[in-house]
Amino acid sequence: FKYENDSVLVVNGQEYSRCNNSFPIHKFKDGNTSFTLDRFGYFYFISGTYSHCRNGQRLIIRVMGQPAAPAPEPTGPGGDDEPATHNPPPEDKPNSAATVTASGLLLVVALGFMFLVPGHLLP
Repeated sequence: FKYENDSVLVVNGQEYSRCNNSFPIHKFKDGNTSFTLDRFGYFYFISGTYSHCRNGQRLIIRVMGQPAAPAPEPTGPGGDDEPATHNPPPEDKPNSAATVTASGLLLVVALGFMFLVPGHLLP
């Protein structure tokens, strides 16, 4: 997070919905904060300034587990020696709502801050 004259707080879901800055799990005020998403689940970020949070400077990130392993390729009519004809799925293109990372799927649910994901800028 890059910011001036403010702070970034990590809070629980209840404090997020109320913009309550009284009981942060973590508080950052250096203006250039990196935060490691080190587990699956929800992460809630709010501005440390109540009015900023109420005006939308808050963020929910949901880190989801790795997708299941792909199914084995089907075999053709001749058995294992003759591969089936199939079209591979089209390449996924990253968008502003979600991107795949090395640790799973990162889904931005609500956005107030600018959030950087390696190789992508989510508005």
